[in-house]
Amino acid sequence: LTGSVTGKESEEVTFAASVGVANERSPYDIASVLAVSSALVTLERPFLDVEVSVNGSTDEAVVISARSQSQVTVDFSNALDGTVYDGAIRVTLGGNALDETSIRTEHGHYDSSNNTLTWDYNSFDELEELIPGARHRVSFSLSPRSDVRESPSVTLAVSIEGKRVNE
Repeated sequence: LTGSVTGKESEEVTFAASVGVANERSPYDIASVLAVSSALVTLERPFLDVEVSVNGSTDEAVVISARSQSQVTVDFSNALDGTVYDGAIRVTLGGNALDETSIRTEHGHYDSSNNTLTWDYNSFDELEELIPGARHRVSFSLSPRSDVRESPSVTLAVSIEGKRVNE
């Protein structure tokens, strides 16, 4: 069982789960509950801060021209008091206007089989040891396809990870 939770810092969320025998008429319903459990979780601030901008804009949706390269930057920093090691950043691209042949980056690797750009401590030295408060940046550029007429879009999802040693 996996998932994600969004909310505000210090907000408390309760996870509840029931286990039992499936209902014969509706296999997604429980006919007879055998066990129930719950857990209270307090949301914390992420230990790595990330800000993404497209052509200098941090808006959630940005209009880009099909006739020119658009610059995407990912600024990141360690929000902890201790050092974070072995960082990795992944940007997964999608959308019907994504032109895989136009993607350019320094220090990163583009995997066309899953449309993912990756920077890690092997290719970008700043990710090996992230000291508290220091800001760093990775970037790439792309041009959207110009032959998509109906609702052209390029999407991106960013994930960042690292190892906390002092916890």
